[in-house]
Amino acid sequence: MHHIASAFKKQGYYCPIRVCSAAEAFTLRHNLEQWEGMLEGGKASKDMRFRPHLLLPWLWDLVMKPEVLDAVEAVLGPDVLAWSSEFNIKEPHTDSFFSWHQDSTYAGLEPSDDVLTAWIALVDVNEANGCMQYIPGTHHKQLPHVETNDHNNMLSRGQTIPNVVDESSAVNVVLKAGEMSLHHFRLVHRSGPNKTDDRRIGYTIRFISKRVALTTQRKVRESITLCRGVYAPEEGNFDLDVRPDELMGEAEVARHREAMARENANYFDSANVTGYKH
Repeated sequence: MHHIASAFKKQGYYCPIRVCSAAEAFTLRHNLEQWEGMLEGGKASKDMRFRPHLLLPWLWDLVMKPEVLDAVEAVLGPDVLAWSSEFNIKEPHTDSFFSWHQDSTYAGLEPSDDVLTAWIALVDVNEANGCMQYIPGTHHKQLPHVETNDHNNMLSRGQTIPNVVDESSAVNVVLKAGEMSLHHFRLVHRSGPNKTDDRRIGYTIRFISKRVALTTQRKVRESITLCRGVYAPEEGNFDLDVRPDELMGEAEVARHREAMARENANYFDSANVTGYKH
C-alpha cells in the first residue's frame, strides 16, 4: 500500500483501486434502485441522499469493506472515520455537471491534509457519462471560489474556481464498476454531463483521521462513523454513529434525521439547502 500513499502525496489522488467485483457492484446498484422504489417519487430526498449508510445496512457494510479501508488507511493512518457519504447520480442525457471546485471549500474540517474523498463506481464511468476530472498537484492550498446560479450545476451553492489552473493537465478518472478513486480534500476536480443511455452512479465517502475529529470545532456536535482504530466521543468533538440493524427502520430514520439536522445547523441557514455533492 506504500505506492498508494506516495502517489497520493505527490499527485493528490490515486486510482483505480478494485474494491469489489463487477457482480458485487451490480448488486449494489440493484439495492440502490430497490431502495429508491420504496421512496416517494422514486428517489431520495435531498437530506436522505446524504449519510445513507446510517439508513441502509448494506451501505454501512460497503463503508466498512476491508478493500476500501486498506487503501484509505494507507493515506490517513490507522484511525479511520467516515464523516459523510452520498450517492452521486447523473441521469441519462442530462446536462447536470460539477464545476471546478475543491471539496474542502465549505467543510471546515482541519487539518485538510487528513481528509480524503473515496469515490466508488457502481457502473462503468468514463468521459461519455460524466466521469470526474482531476488536476494533479492542486491539493497544496485552498483556492478562492465564487458562487453561481447555474441550475445545472450539481454543487449545493454552484461554487466554482474562477480562472482555474491549466486545464490541459486534467486527467479523466475512468473507472470500471467496482473500482474506487481516492482524492485529497483540496484537489481541484470537476465532472461533465451524462450523454449516454444509462445512469452514472457513484457512491462517495469522506474519510477523516482521528486528528480531524480531535481538532475540528463545530457550533453543533456532528456524528462520525468509526471504521478502524480507536476514537471516543469524550476525547474529541464528534459523537459516534450507530450501525443500522434494519433497512429504513424507525430508529434508523430517527438517527439519520438527527445527524442531518446537526450537519445542516452547521452549514446552512435554510433547511431547504443541503449537501456536498461531487
